[in-house]
Order: sequence, then C-alpha cells, then structure tokens
Amino acid sequence: MRTYRIGFALVILASILLTNRSQAQVIPELQEGIEAYGSFDFETAIQLLEIGLGGSAIDLIGIDEWSRLKTYVAAAHFYLGNEAQASEAFREILLANSSFTVDEIIFPPEISEMAGSVRAILMEIPDTFARGIRSYDDFDLVGAATDLRRVLLIDTLGQLSREERIRALAYLGAAESFRGLQDSAISAFRRLVQEDPNYRLDRQTFSPEITQLHTAVGRQVTMIRDLIASGKRAYDEFDFDQAIWRLNRAVESGGAEQLEIDEYGSAMTYMAASNFFNGDVDAAMSIFRKLALKTITHRIDDLVFPPDVAQLYRTAVGEVQAARDLFRQGVASYNGRNFNNAVAIFGRVLQPGIAVRLPADERADALAYYAASQAFRGDRNSALSLFRTLIAQSPQYDIQGKGFSDGVVQIYVLARQQIAAVQVRPPESGAVALGESEFSLWVKATTPHQVSVELARADGTPVRNVFQGVIADSVQVRWDGRDDFGDFVSDGRDQDGVVSDPGEYRFAFKSHAADGRVLRQITVPVHFDIHIQDTLPHPPPPADSLYLPTRRAPGPGLNAIMGGLVGGISLAVLPSIMAPNYQLSPGRFAVGGAIGLAGMFGLVKQMPGGTLRANVQANDAIRQAWRNRVSQVAESNALLLSEPYMLMHFGDVSPGGAQ
Repeated sequence: MRTYRIGFALVILASILLTNRSQAQVIPELQEGIEAYGSFDFETAIQLLEIGLGGSAIDLIGIDEWSRLKTYVAAAHFYLGNEAQASEAFREILLANSSFTVDEIIFPPEISEMAGSVRAILMEIPDTFARGIRSYDDFDLVGAATDLRRVLLIDTLGQLSREERIRALAYLGAAESFRGLQDSAISAFRRLVQEDPNYRLDRQTFSPEITQLHTAVGRQVTMIRDLIASGKRAYDEFDFDQAIWRLNRAVESGGAEQLEIDEYGSAMTYMAASNFFNGDVDAAMSIFRKLALKTITHRIDDLVFPPDVAQLYRTAVGEVQAARDLFRQGVASYNGRNFNNAVAIFGRVLQPGIAVRLPADERADALAYYAASQAFRGDRNSALSLFRTLIAQSPQYDIQGKGFSDGVVQIYVLARQQIAAVQVRPPESGAVALGESEFSLWVKATTPHQVSVELARADGTPVRNVFQGVIADSVQVRWDGRDDFGDFVSDGRDQDGVVSDPGEYRFAFKSHAADGRVLRQITVPVHFDIHIQDTLPHPPPPADSLYLPTRRAPGPGLNAIMGGLVGGISLAVLPSIMAPNYQLSPGRFAVGGAIGLAGMFGLVKQMPGGTLRANVQANDAIRQAWRNRVSQVAESNALLLSEPYMLMHFGDVSPGGAQ
C-alpha cells in the first residue's frame, strides 16, 4: 500500500511537471526562465520570463498559466531583495486574474504572504478612498486627510484610476487648507497640477478660497515652466545672462519642489552651462553640486551640451559621492566606538572644500558627531565649543532621535543654554489671502532673550518690522503681507503681468543682547508670487428660442370669423339650394346670423396683434433670472479681484552672522 501511494504521488508530480513544461515550451524563454529560477539565477530568470510573458503570451498559454509563471517573476524579485518590484508583479497578476492564488507546493509561505498583502492593499484602497470623501462631506477634516493621505501613500500599485487619484488630491488639499495646514494643502495641489495642469476644482463642491489656492499653485507651476522655457530659448540664442536670470528665478521660486526631477535637472543643467560659457566655472560647479545632491541619475544630453559641460557634471557627482562616503565612514567609526578615527574623519569632512559638497542636514550631523566623538574622548570643552558652533550655524538642529547618548545630549542642552539663538522651521511654501488672512511661523528661542524679525528686499532695503520682543520659549510670528506703509508687498510684476523686478525678499531673525546689539542672526530667503483669481464669465443673454410670442397671431381670429361667416351663410343658403320646392322656415336666417355673430365675437376675442399677458410675464421672468445671474457673477468677480492670493516659497535657513 505504501509503495502504491508513493508511485501514485510520483505520477501526479510527473504529470504536473510535464504539463508545465508543455505549456511553457510554447514560448522557449519561459522554460529557460523556470530553469534559471531553479538554479537560483534570479536575474536571468526575471529577464527571460519577462520576455516570454510579454506580447500575446497570455492568449497563447491562458490566464491561469500566465499568472503562475508571473509568480516566478515576483518570487525572483523577492529573493533579490526587490520587494517593490515583487509587489508590482503581484499587482499585475491580481488585476488580470482576481481569483489567483499562489501555488503553495511550488512557492514558500513568504511568497504567499506577499501576494496576500498586495491583495489586501488592493481591496483596502477603494474603501479608504470612499471613506475619505465621505469624511470631507461630513466635515470630518482630520478623518478625510488621514484616509486620503493613506490612500495616496499606499497606492504605489496603481489601484486608483487617474481620475480618482486627482480627486483624492483635490479633497486632501481642501481638507488640509481648512485645517490651516497651508503647506500640506499646497503640496497636495502641487501634485494635482503635476497630474493634470488643466484640472479645475468644482466650484459647487469647494469654497472660493480653496479654488483660489489651487489656481494660484497652478499658475505658479506654469510660471516656473514658462521661465524655464524662456531661459532655454535665451541659451539657444547665446544670451547667457538672460538665461541665467530666468532659470535661477524658476529654481529659486520653488522649481525643486514643484517640478518633476527631469524638468528640474534640465533647468539646472542649462543654468550651469550658461555660467560655464560666461566663464564662471565655479558657479557652474556649484549648480551641478546642488543637482547632484538632488539626484545622481540625471543624464546630460550630448547633442545639446558640449563634452566639457558633461565632464563638469560628472566631476560634481563624484565630489558629492566622495564627500558623502567620507561622512558615512565617520558615522561607522563613531558607531564602532573608534572615536579617534571618527574625530580625524569628521575634521576632514568639515573642511570648507568638502563640507560644501554635503547637504545642509548632513553638515549639521557631521558637526554633531564630531562633538560627540570629542566628548567620548574626554574632551568636554571641545565638545561644548563644537555644539555652540552647531547651534549658532543651525539653531533649528534637533539632536533628539539621532541616537546619541544621554551624556552627549546633556552637553548639547548646556550649549543651547549658553548661546542666544532662535530656531525657525519655515515650510517649503505658504499662502496668504491678502486682506483676509495672515501667514504664521513659530519661532523658538534657545534661551530667553530679545528677538526681532524683519522683512527686507534681497538688496537689504527694509520692508517690514514684523516682530520685536522677548521670547522666553517660543512665539507665533504673524504677517499679513503688508509693508510698513500698509501696502501689500510686490512680486515684481507690472500691470501686464510681466516680471520686471523679481519679488525676492528675506526674513532676518535676529538675537539681541541686553544693550540691543545683534549677537547673531539667521536669514530665510522668500519669493512672493501674487495671483489674482480668474474672474467668472458673464452668462450669455437668453436665446431667442426661449422667449414666447407676446402678440397674438392673426390665425386664430381669422379662423373664428371665417368659420362663423361660412357656417352662417351655409345654414341660410344651402337649404334653399338643396330643397328649392319646400317651404323653408325663416328661422334659419336667425340661426345663421347667430353663428356669424359668434364668429365676429371670436374675431374680437382673438384680435390679431393683441398682447398675450401670460407670455409677457413668462418672458419677463426669463430676463430677470438672467439679470440676477449677471449680478451674482459681477459680485463674485468683484470679490475675486479684491482678494489677491500670495504664494510664498522659502529657501534654506542660513546663518547671517553677527553685526
């Protein structure tokens, strides 16, 4: 009996393998891919299976077999550590074959678990999306924002349609704006504009403030793209100064956040090349370093730019990668408790020529690790001095959560208590409905002291003294978009909307001594773009076809008189013609005359040209409804024109030095 069972199992297994082989052999790459998978050559397996499963393979081998073979692709990605690609493969399978299940005889449990998690996400997304929309309609703004943000976060598998994703972004932006989280609202609307630049919010669903903010964001993205396009044209015309100005304006106005990475990389490349041809190689190198800090996968078009420009970019990428590798070596030495080596490495990292190649947050981290390494070497004074330098350069730096020991954190806290500075965390973007709302920013002091906040143009011309006073812990600084004279700041546009003088400003946060001296300050560059909402079109006058006739036509009256005359004459004359030998009653003339009189009365009643009062009243109601709509649009347009919207884009916080 036992031999029979083993033999029976072998027969079943052989039939499965032969069936799989016969189906896979329809496309040779499929069988070769399975064999590569069985040899643990997962990269080759993926390559061959993807080739074999493309095109019309699903029609040749059937949906179930296609799903099974696609599972090999997902499993190979999983074993290579590419979980995102594995999830994407399962998404394709489940969208094509909703009844699919992983063959647990062939694949281990972890593959089944991943397929199950992908299925759960695909099932969760529609419900969460619908719940988020309902929460917004019920004015549960926190619930709406939470659900919609989760949907957009987990929808990496593309379960939402493009229309649903756009709708989710629209509702998320509206919810965040109502909650006062303008930076988050702008971020959502920015993604919406990137998805569909021509999308318009439904005015019946969203308030004028929400539609105005979305329009302003869309206009800013359009302005940035227009500046980039004009900068590229200037480059092509060898007007490098104009190219630099326009491209820099685009980038500094938020291009890094509001553009796709390819668009941003292209703008930075054109700007660097313009500086290169102007003879300013250092400026070109600095631009390429900024690009390399954003992405190292950008490619220089050899047909547009000369080899020297491409080489300059490759050099910048190499410098940035080398600096970041050195920083990571220092962190590894610190974590390995080799503090002497860490001090030596971070000392090199913080040299000006290398530090400039690191992102601002890694430069601050390098200084913190440098100080902590000195503390563990027993040099407390050096650690305290380095932490003071860190706080002076980056007052916003937060050491919590960095993994430093309690002893190191205590030295950092002591340094903060010994130095008067302010901590500012501006958002990437902000918005102010001029005349209606204010922009607010939290300012935190390291220790109680006198603080002033001033707004000035980029050239240093004072614009507004926003705040002056002692900050014991923190304070919310508010600004309404006006200067010291009560006028709204300018974004540099003339009456035709052309930018003649960029709206570039800076906030200066100054820490003062007791005698009023400026101990130190930090500056935050800011760019203003003022947008006036599109006015609504006036409704067209009602079409003529909607109006009823106001004068009676001649037809009914003529029909009445003709009918009466014909009827009366017929009654009086026809009997004599039809029966000439009979003595007819003269009463027929009375009846015929009565019919004729009735016709005359009908003519008077339906007199041609008479006024149809009911129709006149109906036409007056149509005209009045149109006048009411015109009046409503005029009032709405007056409101829109009287409430311009100002978008603000903030640059990086930088130390301004003592004065």
